[in-house]
Amino acid sequence: MQRLRAALSRIRFTDIGRYIRDGAAQQTGRLVLWLPVALGVGCAAYLSLRFEPPWLWVVGAIMIAGGLYALALGAYSEKYATLFGVKHATQIRFEQEGRRAIRTFCLLLLMVALGVGLCKLRTHRVSAPVLAASQMEVTLEAVIVDIVGTDTSEPRLLLAPLRLSGVAPEQTPYAFG
Repeated sequence: MQRLRAALSRIRFTDIGRYIRDGAAQQTGRLVLWLPVALGVGCAAYLSLRFEPPWLWVVGAIMIAGGLYALALGAYSEKYATLFGVKHATQIRFEQEGRRAIRTFCLLLLMVALGVGLCKLRTHRVSAPVLAASQMEVTLEAVIVDIVGTDTSEPRLLLAPLRLSGVAPEQTPYAFG
């Protein structure tokens, strides 16, 4: 325990910053490999929510992250700087590494927001009506699309419904599994 306390007492915040900076410098040129990771983090964040976020929140997060990324691009690009009312790109001064780090962070943040958006879009696309508990008996007219699990003792049928009693035709799900 004494060794741990002694080791922790020698760590300074400047050392932590240096470790992060050195680790990020080792990843130079590998940003494209981190983009799917950030997208997956966004998907995981969406799936870990205990509620369904409204579209306004999701689109707002994507727009804010996209705006931050655009501002990060404009911070050192004369071409983009004029779009945001910055007269000269030199008005926003960062050291070269700092600019790259900010741009990379904003791009990864945008990918996380896009991951959340993709999961929200997928959830919306596959949503289907839920039968009420009081509606125990329904009539289903369907076509058998596939028999899944024929090698098990309980095979399952994949059905493409034609008509479901009590549900409007446009609300009928695409398939039952």
